[in-house]
Amino acid sequence: MRVIIPQLFTASNLLCGFLALHYAFQGSYIPAAWLVFLGAVIDKMDGKIARAMGKDSIFGIQFDSIVDVCTFGFVPAVIIYQGYLNSGWGLALAFAYLLCGAVRLARFNTISLSGEKDEDYYLGLPIPTAAICLTQYAVFEEAWPTAYSTPAAALLVLFLAFLMVSRFDYDTVPNFRGTSLDRKS
Repeated sequence: MRVIIPQLFTASNLLCGFLALHYAFQGSYIPAAWLVFLGAVIDKMDGKIARAMGKDSIFGIQFDSIVDVCTFGFVPAVIIYQGYLNSGWGLALAFAYLLCGAVRLARFNTISLSGEKDEDYYLGLPIPTAAICLTQYAVFEEAWPTAYSTPAAALLVLFLAFLMVSRFDYDTVPNFRGTSLDRKS
């Protein structure tokens, strides 16, 4: 039973993504955005639970990444494309976001499985964080619509895609202490 519990959280994350996709296809971007946010909360919990129970595994890492590319890659790309970038170039931008998210997850898995992972930092912006930023744009635009929603969405997509594949370090847990100058490179 202890092996299944973390996998149930991962499956719940996938369910959030699936339901968010359902709402996105109906043009209901606000509930879709909040389901992606809920998926991110659940995603954070599944890894912590697996490690606490001593049940983290290669299968768990791979399953989690497949689910993450769905919930935090595909779904936000669909939301931003359908809501703000519905054109040929918008399709290309949405795909660029999805591709960069998949590359970021593959790099994370490679680093994790090689044993080179720094426990204090992520390399590149984590895809759940990028997904929250991108989908909450729909919430922001609903509350405060602007005449520049399409160009702003395009810039946001490109910026988040770049950050995911960048070589920038991100704290695994926000610490608000600033950058450490004595960190080894």
